[in-house]
Amino acid sequence: MRYGGNGLALRVVGEAIRHVFGGEIASFMEHAPAGTVLMRIRRLLDSQFTRLSSIEFDILQYLAIAREPVTFGVVASEHAPRGDRALVLEAV
Repeated sequence: MRYGGNGLALRVVGEAIRHVFGGEIASFMEHAPAGTVLMRIRRLLDSQFTRLSSIEFDILQYLAIAREPVTFGVVASEHAPRGDRALVLEAV
């Protein structure tokens, strides 16, 4: 199983390993069906995405595509062409 460094996914899986398997990663890998854990994570992420505003979603999508560190100035220039950096800051 790979979680690609997704913090939320790692937290969910980590909690499951700690509470259900007593922190034993090997036991988790042996007994936990991958699909079950991944479906839970998928539902959790879907619920988080539906709560985003349009600018939050746009920024998240921009950052995911960039796949490299991006400064706030770059994000603001891409998403606040009218100079409304406060809106971008709030979204970030």
